[in-house]
Amino acid sequence: MPLRFDLDADPGMPPAATEEEASLRLKTDPEATGAAAARWLPSNHKAVEAGCEPTALRVCESSDEDLVDIPAGLGRLSFATARALARVYVESGERPEAEGVAWEPVSG
Repeated sequence: MPLRFDLDADPGMPPAATEEEASLRLKTDPEATGAAAARWLPSNHKAVEAGCEPTALRVCESSDEDLVDIPAGLGRLSFATARALARVYVESGERPEAEGVAWEPVSG
């Protein structure tokens, strides 16, 4: 998949212990505030939302591995905007665009 999302829907809360618990959190709070990172892998660009402060994320990439830290330089989206980008991507299969979101090269 060319689009990668990393989401932390509950900043400050302990990580969800299971995929079911994580899914439940998202379903019960569709207006969840949090931080997210989105990267378009083919061109190595990150999504940056205007006015969104960089936020480090701690995410679960696999239930078989420890949590992974995503650097603050990549966490530049609100949770709501990440969800909107995901919807656009699912509908189009192309790199999603949204008002107030720019795609910038990932440095380093």
